[in-house]
Amino acid sequence: MVQYLFKNSKPIEHHKHPEGGNVEKGKQLVASAGCLGCHAVGDWKGAQQGPQLDGMGSKLNKDWLYTWLKNPKHVWADTRMPSLRLTDEEVRDITSYLMSLKNEKWEKVPVPSVSQETLDQVALEYLVIQHGEILGKEKLMSMTLEEKKLFVGERAINRYGCFACHTISGFEKASKIGTELTEEGSKDVHSFDFGFEPIEETRQAWLFQKLKDPRVFDRGRVKTREEKLRMPHFSFTDEEAEALTTFLLSLKKSEVPESLTKQLSEKERAIEKGRRMVRDWNCQGCHSIEGKGGLIAQTLEPGMAPPPLEGEGEKVWGDWLHQFLKEPTPIRPWLTVRMPTFGFTDEQATSFVRYFEELSDQKLTYKAKEIPHPTQEQWETGKHLFDALKCIQCHRGELAPGMSASDLAPDLALAQDRLKPRWIIKWLVDPDKLMPGTKMPGFFPDLQSPLPNILDGDAKAQIKALRDYIIHFNQEEYQQSGK
Repeated sequence: MVQYLFKNSKPIEHHKHPEGGNVEKGKQLVASAGCLGCHAVGDWKGAQQGPQLDGMGSKLNKDWLYTWLKNPKHVWADTRMPSLRLTDEEVRDITSYLMSLKNEKWEKVPVPSVSQETLDQVALEYLVIQHGEILGKEKLMSMTLEEKKLFVGERAINRYGCFACHTISGFEKASKIGTELTEEGSKDVHSFDFGFEPIEETRQAWLFQKLKDPRVFDRGRVKTREEKLRMPHFSFTDEEAEALTTFLLSLKKSEVPESLTKQLSEKERAIEKGRRMVRDWNCQGCHSIEGKGGLIAQTLEPGMAPPPLEGEGEKVWGDWLHQFLKEPTPIRPWLTVRMPTFGFTDEQATSFVRYFEELSDQKLTYKAKEIPHPTQEQWETGKHLFDALKCIQCHRGELAPGMSASDLAPDLALAQDRLKPRWIIKWLVDPDKLMPGTKMPGFFPDLQSPLPNILDGDAKAQIKALRDYIIHFNQEEYQQSGK
């Protein structure tokens, strides 16, 4: 099988891994750039989306890994592995670190030699099935060692159905080998082969046993290699096997009348589509969405985790979010975790936007943004409030001496393009209600102002003035326009 895969693999132009990578820097980057949102490594087992990184140095070629990290889609166009926009130096360091993670126990296992006698025996079995015994023996005698390996490899891949999960050259049109399960719950119990197994003869008992020990029903029988069962062993727990059994039993031949099925509204369809995309792209590996996810925060210092996305549709403008998903730019410059570039299409980005907006009960509109335009006097009042409340201490975009990352807040220069005015009002009224646990102080508890000498102490008027200033934050041309 290895021989066949190597012979039929598509060549890819690799970048050579530069010498001198810093292993320790690479380790720090893996821990801080966002890799742990998808991958487990070392003591961190919380992420399960991508392959575990332990032992990578025993598995991969360093030039391949360097090329993959630079641009995953160069290696595999359909991969869901995103780009973290790493510099060449960062790629070099991460590659050096991952290549240092060895599986020494595995490396000590010798590569088994190929028995010529066994290879001939297996090849002959396949040839006899295909050509008959006499012609099969003749063809075997004419084959070189490499031809035998390639032939047996191709037949084995076909028999075990590797192509059902993997894209393999030569098997693009191959038929799947598994049993059709669409109506498994309606299958006559007498159609199940219980073999010599001492279990109850029911669908449920057979399915559970099949999931726990897929080839057990061959026990005690004399079969050729081609006749034997081939479903792989997935090591399901009893709980997992029970859950799968319940699902399979639900696959019935009878159709449920449309009147008894849930008919999704347009809004519900948009939310369900978004939820599938959130799952497929592992957004919850880094972000809390609908109360789930954000486990990467456990690996980072306080204040360094990606933000929760609860209420995102109410918070940000759809066109901004659409552009951000396609081409992410820093919003919180102090974060080391990077929003990846996934290469979303316009359709995918639009589906994400629609999902967040529908979750937040936002009315979809194609009207122009309703941006308030305060007078110069109103703008200056807002600035006075902003300065008096010392907002810039947190909304400065960089760490000052004595500050921690958890003390920082997003850059407000993006507010006009990014934030919805109504959301800013709700945020200023009660930040903790929108984001429980936030360090943003509530300056206006019970709509009472801490600054009685500005706008006659009217909390609502002050919040509105702050909102107007934030939307036009630090725009000198606006101040000079005389509006």
